[in-house]
Amino acid sequence: MEIRYYHDDDYASLAQWWDKEASDSWPIQSLPSCLAKSQYAMQVVDVSGDIYAACLFSVLADQCELLFIAVNPTQKRQGMALRLLRSLINHCQTKSVENIFLEVRESNFPAIALYRSAGFVPSGQRENYYPSLSTDGRMREAALIFQLAINSR
Repeated sequence: MEIRYYHDDDYASLAQWWDKEASDSWPIQSLPSCLAKSQYAMQVVDVSGDIYAACLFSVLADQCELLFIAVNPTQKRQGMALRLLRSLINHCQTKSVENIFLEVRESNFPAIALYRSAGFVPSGQRENYYPSLSTDGRMREAALIFQLAINSR
């Protein structure tokens, strides 16, 4: 298992499972144009040439925004998301990044637990941001905003 940066040859492997996990917020078709922009990057978990997890983020000046962590549904609960998150934190520590921000659906308890275990703390909330997954879409739920301070001045 290797964590490395995404390259174009990874697209086919990601496409096999990505839309099951991320299509609501980051359709697979949007990745090439997104990653062509200099502020975006993605780290992946590569297991013998197959991509099992990915972490999409942007860095602008001294701030990083974690946009998405996705794990192949057949490979969940093996620590890949935590390894990607730690790799992102290490990357930011070597740069001049002062804070990593992310937002998460308030009902995504596994992700919230992951972020808290890595030291992220709540820093805000966007009310009625996401369509609720448990209704016909008319109900909405909050986006919780988390922050991890690193490289403080």
